[in-house]
Amino acid sequence: MPSIRQLQKKKIIVIGVSSGGPQVLHKIFSGITSHFPLPILVVQHISEGFLHGLVNWLGNNMLIPISIARENETIQSGHIYFAPDNCQMGLNSRKNIKLVKQEEKNGICPSVAYLFQSAANEYGEDSIAILLTGMGSDGAHDLKKLRNTGAITIAQDKQSSLVFGMPGTAVQLDAAGYLLNPEEIAGIFKDMENM
Repeated sequence: MPSIRQLQKKKIIVIGVSSGGPQVLHKIFSGITSHFPLPILVVQHISEGFLHGLVNWLGNNMLIPISIARENETIQSGHIYFAPDNCQMGLNSRKNIKLVKQEEKNGICPSVAYLFQSAANEYGEDSIAILLTGMGSDGAHDLKKLRNTGAITIAQDKQSSLVFGMPGTAVQLDAAGYLLNPEEIAGIFKDMENM
């Protein structure tokens, strides 16, 4: 597990997730509040039209603000931002939300790879990147890039993953510094809230 000292230096959390994501995100986010010290950006692969329902469901069950990201929005600590349908979500040089319409990366939009690449470029070692359950390999190579910058990188373990595609590829690439289940990740988030 990363130490409190390591966690204290970080400035952003980026998360990629696909199949089985809503329940895992609920488990990870349920113990944190708006006092959480970092902004959290999430790419969830989900069928078009279902994102608003997911964000509303999570929002009704959480103590932290959750929203769908808007172009050029200033990211704030203690807030969770989801990539909108049909938009890549990243960060610009001022570290505001950057949305790019319909630009597919690896055939996917929004893609975890785009978000992770952007975090590597703008935040590098100041990032915490988490790759959760999901089919395919989206985000795994860019998780490796983040790890190479000195970022804390986490993949969900096989036992707790509905589909071990994305995190499994990350493990094969040696992209994950830590292999954890959702309860352990939630524990890190709670530790951070109390820093």
